Amino acid sequence: MPDYELSVAEFAQRRSLDFKDLALLRTALTHRSFLNEHPDLPWEDNERLEFLGDAVLDFLLAGYLYRHFPEATEGDMTGLRAVLVRRPTLAGFARQMLLGQFLLMGHGEVETGGRQSSRTLCATFEAVVGALYLDQGLEAVEKLVMPLVERTLVEARVEAEDVAPEAETLDDRRDGAMFPMAPEDKLREVLQYQEDQRRQAARERMARAAPAEPTSEPAGARSTRSPRARNRWVVAQQLLHSIIGTRGVAHRHAAR
Repeated sequence: MPDYELSVAEFAQRRSLDFKDLALLRTALTHRSFLNEHPDLPWEDNERLEFLGDAVLDFLLAGYLYRHFPEATEGDMTGLRAVLVRRPTLAGFARQMLLGQFLLMGHGEVETGGRQSSRTLCATFEAVVGALYLDQGLEAVEKLVMPLVERTLVEARVEAEDVAPEAETLDDRRDGAMFPMAPEDKLREVLQYQEDQRRQAARERMARAAPAEPTSEPAGARSTRSPRARNRWVVAQQLLHSIIGTRGVAHRHAAR
């Protein structure tokens, strides 16, 4: 048996995935770069299964959120589902399953870090979901996916409590009692916190990469400012010079 067939069988055994048609799993684990290097192999890459798996995940998670978040609005559930199927989340599921180790991938792709690529891992996870759905149906997919999803939700709720332990909803106080935030509110709060952190980091990277601008700010003040504050100062100075320059032009035109 070729090495790649052994790799597919080992993955199925490790994950207790009792595929009736192991060729489906083999396709799910096949990156197109592998077939580029082995054009004689008589099967396709995993991109069509990725398409199917994406749709299966959407359907499965929509049902889960509907059942487990009865107070959530349609918009809330759409947002939660988007979080659970976004690339970093699905790539995280793939890493938990060690999918990268078992990918059938071309040598060039491997050398450039393909086994660790979030894009590739996310796509492969969706392909495995699609293959499992074709082989065993929605129940088998649910058995594979839901423990990963529920663990993610639990971690998000714990993180929310760490981020804002004093947070409460508008109706939390009734008759002197304190009611906890709804799970969907906690998860939203975590996502907002993470997004704020990403934006802050991006602004600081931009500030560090920007060329130094001459300003009239005292040197001592510059040394005590954070990168974010220094960036705001530079922008303010540029805006001020722009306004002064515009007024100077208008004044010269009026003098003529």
